[in-house]
Amino acid sequence: MKIKILGIILFSVLLGSFAQIFLKIGISNFTFLILGILFYAISTIFYFYALSKEDLSWCYSFVGLSYVIVNLLSFVLIDEPFSTLKFIGSLIISVGVTFVALS
Repeated sequence: MKIKILGIILFSVLLGSFAQIFLKIGISNFTFLILGILFYAISTIFYFYALSKEDLSWCYSFVGLSYVIVNLLSFVLIDEPFSTLKFIGSLIISVGVTFVALS
């Protein structure tokens, strides 16, 4: 069961991360603003489902991955800088999430 819920949580985090990018672009483009809000709503529905099946402490730890994903998406899609410190921080977050996932 945890593998299925893990997939749902990761999908939720990915949608939420894209929502952040769309909201940033949406500051100057109304269509992307609406898309960002829609992605957040869908992400929340998937996250609520995961919460109904697993412990909050386990599910919530994966939300930390959104920092990693948003950093990468920002670099690739909207040309924001990705420094060495961001890389190290993203690596630390990923290791921490992995530890929690294995618990």
